[in-house]
Amino acid sequence: MADEFDEEGELEIKKKSLGTKTWKKFYVILHGGSLFYYKKNENKANGEFHLKGGKIDDKAEGGRFSFSIKNGDSVLVLSAESEEEKQQWIKAITQNLSKDKTAAPERKQTKKSLAYRAKNSISTKVATSSAGRALIREFAPESALTVLDCVKRFIEKTESAEKATQLEKDILRIGTKVALMVKEKKIEPKSFRPLEKPLRSTCSMVIDGHEISFAFDENKMHESFMTLKSGIEKLLKPHLSPSNMERMSGIFDYTKPEVLVKFFSEENKELPVVADILRKAWDKKKI
Repeated sequence: MADEFDEEGELEIKKKSLGTKTWKKFYVILHGGSLFYYKKNENKANGEFHLKGGKIDDKAEGGRFSFSIKNGDSVLVLSAESEEEKQQWIKAITQNLSKDKTAAPERKQTKKSLAYRAKNSISTKVATSSAGRALIREFAPESALTVLDCVKRFIEKTESAEKATQLEKDILRIGTKVALMVKEKKIEPKSFRPLEKPLRSTCSMVIDGHEISFAFDENKMHESFMTLKSGIEKLLKPHLSPSNMERMSGIFDYTKPEVLVKFFSEENKELPVVADILRKAWDKKKI
């Protein structure tokens, strides 16, 4: 707790000295002149960063709420969930930059630690359960979830069940978070208007690619998906953590030309279902 450690809580970390390219979430404890980070549900520190003599950069790469600590050749890049949380960590770490390193404490079952674990568990369950789907239904038609089911079955058949399940989880996680932000008025509905044109263009290509075989062009369709991705990234980057932005980027990996060729093949029984849903939405001017 706050009376045992100088600061503690969940942060996302990218450690340059280890060559880590992706963000990973850790439970972080600031104790004296050391910053310790712990993997989910583990009580022993997975790593540590010594602060004495280090410098903080509050404009680090990677996200709106990112900051970094440099000490010699070692750089630790961190990302918080909000500006308030970021500044809280920067203030606490700054106060400890002159302190000596300490021994790694065992992560205890403090009320604060348990609260973070519970929050993370509930968030994950909601995002990947029927509760998450129900929340998404408030802002998207049921047919959108049918399309997701079709894509999942396609990935199961062409890749693996594990990849299909992960894709579904990532889509539901991002969709749930966006739905919550809209519901809490953190994102205004009008903010989605710039996405209408690239979305219509992409849907039109999918419909035409199914109904007129020679109209299918995997490279142009991929470019259309990338334009849509760029618009979504611009909208969501200020609101999502780096790891969730990476999840979103991974979702669009399944729009690469070689994947689209498989999806539009005659063997794929999911394509007619998806195309029919899009055609009906198009005719009713829902897209």
